[in-house]
Amino acid sequence: MATDNVSVVLLGLGGVGKSCICLKLTQPSQAIPHEHIITPWTDTFQHRIYLRKDKSVLLDIDDTAGQEEMRALSEVKLDNKDAVILVLSLSDESIRKCSWKPRLSPKNSRKSKDKGALPLPIVVACNKCDLSGNDIKISRETISDKIRLPANQIIYTSAKTNHNVQELFKTAAELVLNTGARGSQNGCVQGLEKLVVRWLFERAFFQSPTARWWFS
Repeated sequence: MATDNVSVVLLGLGGVGKSCICLKLTQPSQAIPHEHIITPWTDTFQHRIYLRKDKSVLLDIDDTAGQEEMRALSEVKLDNKDAVILVLSLSDESIRKCSWKPRLSPKNSRKSKDKGALPLPIVVACNKCDLSGNDIKISRETISDKIRLPANQIIYTSAKTNHNVQELFKTAAELVLNTGARGSQNGCVQGLEKLVVRWLFERAFFQSPTARWWFS
């Protein structure tokens, strides 16, 4: 059986469900704890997924701590990552105020021997899709309108019910394998930390004084 290695990092605010998503990926039968999972800066582990019967991928996954104070991002080395999974919560109403225009400049790209400069693959996980009624603060229509990514790169997940958790990581792996965008093929991704934070969490972070220095 053919096997590839793909390196993925999860980014997102505290409480959006990054660690719970990772827990359900590796331990599907494990119940999600009611208390908030505290991740010490980054937690790295491996997990094998199967894209088809004759093809598996060994994922190297970095689960980062909540980014409220912006410190963890400075510790995350993105220059050797093949893909980024940005996790947001459908219960976060501040997301509606964001204006997302994801643009990757040439210095924020990977290189393929055959295809030249390629953007770093990004998948957005819209987590907590098991919620209903007034608990949902942002509609799918709003997300489709604001996030300028192909529909197949926006995955609605629920760590609580294990909905689309496997699909989320399969999508990230397939993007890497299909595009040939590899972290090891380009030296570093300078400024990507600022790019993804400004894109996804601009309004949420600007509400916190500890965030402003990051954008100065």
